[in-house]
Amino acid sequence: MDKDRQADGSSPNPVMPVPESPRVSAIGDYYNPGLAQRIATSPKFENLTLLVVCVNAVWIGVDLDLNKKPSLLVADPIFVIMDNFFCIYFLVEVIIRFAAVKAKRNLIRDSWFVFDSVLLVLMIVETWIVTFVVAISGMSGDNPIS
Repeated sequence: MDKDRQADGSSPNPVMPVPESPRVSAIGDYYNPGLAQRIATSPKFENLTLLVVCVNAVWIGVDLDLNKKPSLLVADPIFVIMDNFFCIYFLVEVIIRFAAVKAKRNLIRDSWFVFDSVLLVLMIVETWIVTFVVAISGMSGDNPIS
């Protein structure tokens, strides 16, 4: 008998496979039935959101290349409209997904929901809060230092 083998033929120190951790998701915790649940689980809503994400990625490149203004206060209207459109769409999307779930506390463990929520907060800060602060501070928006 091989000195490195046990009586049953197995190695004395087998390499233990690392169990895969299940993806934590709020799916399955949806209200049934419900309007928010129907929208959140709809393939059309999912595909529309994916399309908006792709268009937003392209728009970020367009904005970086063509928008030379430091603030939305002085930017051309198309940049203001598009930034607000994306911010509103993603806000509504997160609200719908939040409203569709029964156990709200489980959302903190849903990595995609947390990721989307963090991105949304950053987008709201950039699009609305910074613009509001610049507007009420009396800065013109042309020169961020003035």
